[in-house]
Amino acid sequence: MKKIALLLALATAGCYFDRLTSNYDSVFELNNLADDTAIIGEASRNEEDESRIRKRLMELEMEEEPAYHMNAGDKIEIRVYDHPDLGMTTRIGPDGMVGFAFIGQVKLSGQTIAQGAEHIREGIEPYVKNPVVSITVLEVASETATIAGACTRPGVYNISNATRLADFYAMAGASAKRLFNGVDVDVADLEHSILVRNGEILPVDFRKAIDKGDSLNNVLVRKGDYVFIAQRMESSVIICGEVRSPHKRLYEPGMGLI
Repeated sequence: MKKIALLLALATAGCYFDRLTSNYDSVFELNNLADDTAIIGEASRNEEDESRIRKRLMELEMEEEPAYHMNAGDKIEIRVYDHPDLGMTTRIGPDGMVGFAFIGQVKLSGQTIAQGAEHIREGIEPYVKNPVVSITVLEVASETATIAGACTRPGVYNISNATRLADFYAMAGASAKRLFNGVDVDVADLEHSILVRNGEILPVDFRKAIDKGDSLNNVLVRKGDYVFIAQRMESSVIICGEVRSPHKRLYEPGMGLI
């Protein structure tokens, strides 16, 4: 009877490489987050934990979308009813200002569309009788979220009000790759990846959201969100001895001998 020698080698190569992040100046200090209890190992969860997590995810799904506020880089069209000569298409400058007839520079960043239109209307009212002003947003450049870690293209991405976690992960090229034993393998560890919003780690299960398409965990990504894709630990199995093809393989949970 042939004997098979199975050797487990655990190589901990570190969870975070600068080459996988780009990196950014505004990276959250995870030790200082308001809620560091959001991540609970699945095996250690009890019914109370599951109920609390599900309740929080349902709250996130029911949250109203924050009102859109114009900001630097957004492309807008301004029209004055019955005065086509005053219409213009422009981008809001880095200082949040745009130039407009009669009133010069006017600050629009931080204002809603209605607030911005009213601001311009008040400014031109001494020069135009009963002005009616409208603003149309043509391109949004200020609604962004950040993704870093073990993804193919970490960076800051524009998002819409329909961008969900799985979409955002795909925008960044999904998992980064690494050559292992002559084969490209995914390095992303979805189980330990996190989504941070306003200083809170949301109790999102990335594996359920991305691998299984679970709608509750596939949350909407909001402006200012920070997603960190963790890097898998390098756990490998070396198969050697009286076998036809001695080789090394990455260890996967639940892996059997056959």
